[in-house]
Amino acid sequence: MKKEIKIWTLSALLVAFAALYPVIFTYAQNVAEVDFVEVLPLVLLYPAVGFAIWIVFSLATKSPLRSALSAVLMVFILSNYMLLQKVVQMVFVNLKYWHILPIVLFIAAHILYLLFRFEEKTFEEIVPVGALVMVVLLLVNLVPAVPTILQKMASDSESTSIATAVEETDQPNIYWFIFDECASFPVIENFYNYTDKDVYDSLISKGFYISNSSRNETTDTHRIMTNCINLDYVVDSSMNMAEIETYRKNPLLYNILHTHNYVMRGIGDTAWLRIESITTDKQVKGETADGTGIVEMQLQNSVIAPFLVSSYTEQAELVLNTLGFFKQADNIDPNSSQFNFTYVSSPHVPFLFDENGKNVSALNYNNWDDPRYYVGQYRFVMNQIIDIVDVIIANDPMSVIILQSDHGPRSSEGLTFEDKTSILNCVYFMGEDISEIEGKSSVNTLRIVLNRLLGCQLEEVPIKYAQ
Repeated sequence: MKKEIKIWTLSALLVAFAALYPVIFTYAQNVAEVDFVEVLPLVLLYPAVGFAIWIVFSLATKSPLRSALSAVLMVFILSNYMLLQKVVQMVFVNLKYWHILPIVLFIAAHILYLLFRFEEKTFEEIVPVGALVMVVLLLVNLVPAVPTILQKMASDSESTSIATAVEETDQPNIYWFIFDECASFPVIENFYNYTDKDVYDSLISKGFYISNSSRNETTDTHRIMTNCINLDYVVDSSMNMAEIETYRKNPLLYNILHTHNYVMRGIGDTAWLRIESITTDKQVKGETADGTGIVEMQLQNSVIAPFLVSSYTEQAELVLNTLGFFKQADNIDPNSSQFNFTYVSSPHVPFLFDENGKNVSALNYNNWDDPRYYVGQYRFVMNQIIDIVDVIIANDPMSVIILQSDHGPRSSEGLTFEDKTSILNCVYFMGEDISEIEGKSSVNTLRIVLNRLLGCQLEEVPIKYAQ
C-alpha cells in the first residue's frame, strides 16, 4: 500500500510540475510587469489538463508511472504546439495547421507506444528523477524573481492612490489627457497619408497651441508617464517595473499640486499612476506592446491558438466611458481647483473602433499591416477630442487643457525612432498664447504650464532619448 501511494504521489507531482513549468517560466521572465494573479488561470488550467490526460491513461493502462510520462509529453506538445509548427514550417513552408497537427499527433502516438513497451521498473526510476528535475527548473526560474516579487509586494502594501486635497481654492482647473499611441499631426500626415484639417483647425480656433515638433524620450508608456509625474527623467530602460513604481510614490507633480490645494481626480484607468479613478476600479495589467496580456500570450503558443478570439468588450466600454465623461457638463465644475488626469488606452491596439466608432472585426484587432485600422481608430479618437474640449471650454473657459500622447504608433514598419516618439502635444491655456511649448517634451511642457499657472520656477530639463 505504501509503495502504491508513493507511485501515485510521484506520478502526480511530475505531471503537476511539468504542467506548471511553461507558466512559471513566462511569469518569472515578466515578473516585474505582471502580478501573479494574472497568471493564476493558467496555473489552474495547465495542471488540470495534465491531470485529466494522466487519469485517462492510468484508467486505460493501470500504470500511473507510464501514464505520468505520457501526460508530460502530451502537455508539452499541447502547450507548445505553435512553436513546433513554426519549426516545421521553416522547412515545409506550405504546410498549414491542419496538415501539421495530424503529423505531430501521429509522431506522439508512436512515442507513447514505445514508452509503454518499457518495463514498469524503468519508470520507477525515471519518474522520481523527472519530478526532481522539474522542481529544480521551477526553482531556477522562481528564485531570481523573488527580490522583484518582494519589492512589488512592499510597493502594493502601501497606499495605491494619492490622497486628494481637502481644501478647495479658486485655482483654474487643469485637464490633462493622455491618448496612448496617438500620432502627432506630422506623422499621421506624412506616414499614413491622412490629414484631418477640420480637427487641426478646430483646435487652433478654440485657442489651442499645437506643437508639431514635440517628442518624448522613449516608446515605453510606463517610463514616459513616470517621468512626467516626476517632471524629470528619473527612470530609464535599465530599470524594471518594480523599480519604476517606487518613483510613483511621491512625485514632484503631485507635491506641487497638493501645495496649491488642488483636488486630484482620475478619469479612466489611472490607478497605476497612483491617482484614484472616480470612474472605474480597473487597473492596467501587464501586456506586450500589441496589447496582448500574459495569459493570451501563453495560449498563443498552444494548440488552441488558431481558435482564440480575444474579447475586448470591457476595454471598449472603458474607452467609451472615459471619452464620454467630459462630454457631460455635469462633470465639470469651474470653481473647484481640480487637477483632472484622464488616461485613454486608444488609439493603442487593439483596434476596436473604425472612424465612426463602429466595432472592428476581431480578426483585425492587431492588424498593423493594413494602416486603415490604426487610422480609423485615430480618427475616431480625434473626433472625440473635439467633442470633449467643446464641452470643457464652454463650461470652464478659464481652465488649462493639455492634450498629449505618450508616444506615436510603434508597430508600423518604416517608422523611424523619431516618428515613434513624436507626440500629440496641444495646450489650451485660458485662451492665452502658449507657443513656448513648441518642440518641448511632455515633461518640459508640464513644467512650462506649471510655471505660467502657479508661478513655479522649473527650468527645462534636457531630454534623455533611449531607443
